[in-house]
Amino acid sequence: MSRLTARLKIAAPLFIWRMSRDPLGFLQSMHARHGQYVFVHTGDRRLYLTIDPDLVRDVLVTEGLKFSKSRGLEMTKRLLGNGLLTAGRELHLKQRRLVQPAFAKNRMQGYARVILETTQEHLKGWRDGQFLDLSGEMMAITLDIITRTMFGDSIGDRTPLVAQAMNDSLQSFNVGLIPLMPLMVHLPLAANRKFDRAKRQLDSIIYELIEQRRDGEDRGDFLSMLMSATDNGVPMSDEQLRDECMTIFLAGHETTANALSWILALLHQHPDWLEQVREEIDRVGLEDLSALEKCRWVTQEALRLYPPAWVIGRMAREKVEIGGEAIEPGAVFILCSAVAQRQAQFFPEPDRFLPERWRNAESIPKFAYFPFGGGNRVCIGEHFARMESVLVLACVLKHWDFRMLDRMPEPVAGITLKPGGGLPVELRSRSKSG
Repeated sequence: MSRLTARLKIAAPLFIWRMSRDPLGFLQSMHARHGQYVFVHTGDRRLYLTIDPDLVRDVLVTEGLKFSKSRGLEMTKRLLGNGLLTAGRELHLKQRRLVQPAFAKNRMQGYARVILETTQEHLKGWRDGQFLDLSGEMMAITLDIITRTMFGDSIGDRTPLVAQAMNDSLQSFNVGLIPLMPLMVHLPLAANRKFDRAKRQLDSIIYELIEQRRDGEDRGDFLSMLMSATDNGVPMSDEQLRDECMTIFLAGHETTANALSWILALLHQHPDWLEQVREEIDRVGLEDLSALEKCRWVTQEALRLYPPAWVIGRMAREKVEIGGEAIEPGAVFILCSAVAQRQAQFFPEPDRFLPERWRNAESIPKFAYFPFGGGNRVCIGEHFARMESVLVLACVLKHWDFRMLDRMPEPVAGITLKPGGGLPVELRSRSKSG
């Protein structure tokens, strides 16, 4: 028996216009009006929108091998090549086995030191009474962290160059949800020329670093591990090393920076929780990650309300049944975590910031909450990202307070979910105010 809650026909131009104008708002309205499992026929396209936890699990896990990444993500191959984020099923399985050791528990302690040292260095440049964009600062900190954890000290004074090139590259993906994107990249546009220059710069730096590492020494960073990994004795090619480095770069800083921005914005709208988190940080310090329980709760809750990786697309590779529906090859599923994670039956008072709900997280269905995806393509850096978010948050709040806008920024849904207009604040040093 089919579990579809609605069958709709929408003219392709109208669907395209709605998705390109306000994709998150459109998906919110579709589920609010038509339920958890919606079929949309747009000309020759067959789309399924679902936020039902059981069906999300089926698409990502139970029948996950019958789906591939949707065509939209193919555009990121311009920058990432065949890294973990974009690789097909067979290559993805092989590369995941090779990359996984970089995120092993025995390496996390070293990464934690880099996260704290890097964050503290950035904070030394802040001044009491200074006005800045906290969102931009989080982007700078997380980019520096991923640069150091990936390349160690070998990146040297080229970090600003890498930062600028990465920023220029990422700007080209802000239109990633716009139809006809595959045609646009071939036009002689200034944005395309800017992207090509940035990509050449990044490629040049990464290939140079790979060549410098031919001594085989393990420096404790991502690149050392990747270069030592082998598949039946065969190491990764320079091109594959480059693709994995670029993938970790892209996935490893913008999403975490946006998560931190939302966490800080939410805490300053909820001073009771800001005080509780600060008390915990002052009491247990920055070294014992496991003791920062309330920091983890507020991180979990911010990821629920504003998941940076806010939507997942999957395309059926073969015939499959999902929710009693016979799905044909080529049909696309859209799984929107930003909508799914605000369902009242799983999260009472779903639009409220209530970190205490994570005290009993086991009561929440597995795929009612999926900010890192799931199944064989779950984010490989999930543990690293959670650790980084908590440590950077704790480090910032230990030393600084902020005066900021009275309202939450509006979410802007592009490749990631970011705070519109940034997060302008006035810094207040805790050592002076306290």
